[in-house]
Amino acid sequence: VRALLARHAPHARTVVALGAGTGSLALALQPLGPPPGGFAYRAFDGSPAMVDVARATVDVPVTFDVLDFRDP
Repeated sequence: VRALLARHAPHARTVVALGAGTGSLALALQPLGPPPGGFAYRAFDGSPAMVDVARATVDVPVTFDVLDFRDP
């Protein structure tokens, strides 16, 4: 993921994850840290249980929210 961001969106400073599950994308990008040198994270999942797991697992500043993708 880091290589794809560097290649296709080198100036990106925000990552939005849809279907974030347990927050594995935020964990993978965690070494890059929050802004200004890293990424701001916003993550959504349709399952409140997964959002709870992600909030308990990820120790970087991430905004996790429940979102029903069938109702944009």
